[in-house]
Amino acid sequence: MTLLLILTFLVSVLFWEKQIGGIPLTIRMIISASITMVLLSCLYFIFIWTQIDFLWGLSIAFVLFLSYLIRIRKEFSFSIQFPNSHSILWVILISLAIIYYQKYVIPWGGWDAVAIWNLHAKFLADNNHWHDMFQHPLAWSHPDYPLFLPSLIAMGWKALNEINYIVPVVLGVIPLIGVISILFFAFNNKFIGVIAAFIILFDHHFIEQAASQYADTWLAFFILMAVYLISQLPKYPQLAWVLGLLVTTCGWIKNEGLLFFILASGIALIALKNERKACFRYLISCSPVLLVLVMFKITWSPTNDMVSESNTSIFSKLGSWDRYELILQYFKKTILNDFPFIPGLIILGIFLIKKMSPIILLIGILIVLMFGIYMGIYVITPKDLAWHLSTSFYRLMHQIYPSFLLCYFLAVEQNTKAFLSEN
Repeated sequence: MTLLLILTFLVSVLFWEKQIGGIPLTIRMIISASITMVLLSCLYFIFIWTQIDFLWGLSIAFVLFLSYLIRIRKEFSFSIQFPNSHSILWVILISLAIIYYQKYVIPWGGWDAVAIWNLHAKFLADNNHWHDMFQHPLAWSHPDYPLFLPSLIAMGWKALNEINYIVPVVLGVIPLIGVISILFFAFNNKFIGVIAAFIILFDHHFIEQAASQYADTWLAFFILMAVYLISQLPKYPQLAWVLGLLVTTCGWIKNEGLLFFILASGIALIALKNERKACFRYLISCSPVLLVLVMFKITWSPTNDMVSESNTSIFSKLGSWDRYELILQYFKKTILNDFPFIPGLIILGIFLIKKMSPIILLIGILIVLMFGIYMGIYVITPKDLAWHLSTSFYRLMHQIYPSFLLCYFLAVEQNTKAFLSEN
């Protein structure tokens, strides 16, 4: 099964890479690998839900996929490119990221990794009792959380034929490598790319969060890929189908990813307002993962605790200044302690950024809306506000931080080009 899974992964990555054009090769490969993991995750859930043995199901899917590739063999080819100075620098950055990751990682990860993601994966690895995780005694483990990460972990365990901590550890480093890689290759000016990548690389809070093996870094990674693709839509509207798949996956990773799906869809359709065919492709590409997510939510997922614990005191909370004050205190504390680069970047941006293209402005609006709605949820949360802030505020910032850096440095690069052309 391990060999079959590896073959399926490699063939799928090479296939999807050829369907994505325009953007740098490394980013195409990263996105292709991400698409493959998304599809494998969805297939795993479908197979276990329909009681199809995963080995048999994957074998049939692989044979069908190969049959399709044989039919289009003239289009299916790939070439090997020799490394240049940029790729060597990228390898150095990735090597440093893995070294730092190893410094903070622990077997089985932090509390949420143990009590939610790995626990759900253990159920999914059992074909006969996987649905027991939705029983009421396990409500504390948040069985309403989507199954992207647990299904990948369970798949890895089945491939190894044992439950081993190495699988979540390896899966934990993948989004960290992805974030650094996207930030490095996203810019034409490689000096800017190095700065953006190094900000993440030397942020020990970000590395620690990735090493905790939670799903937040995965969500940050997929949001970053989607934001990058949005920035490319004016030049490459044909990327709309890839964007739709990645944006929808955010909701398959974590519940708050659904918020990004809704907001990013609105931004993408605005950016594609003059491209009807691209809009149609975007909407169609949202369908596969969205269908799996809806099936999960309707068929198995219990009511989210935020909804089930909601009460009628929303208006009194909206009028409580103490709640706003506490949120503001946490915001200041988190920014100064955990994201010290942000204040300096904003101050520097006042002098460097004189204008922004419409697409970068739309991305900025998207990030601000995400952050604003996150803050609004804290105002009306049915949970104890101090507890809710202390357990989740950093992670929400973690999810959008790489996209903030991408948006910021895209604006800096644009203004740098304008400055150099004027002089």
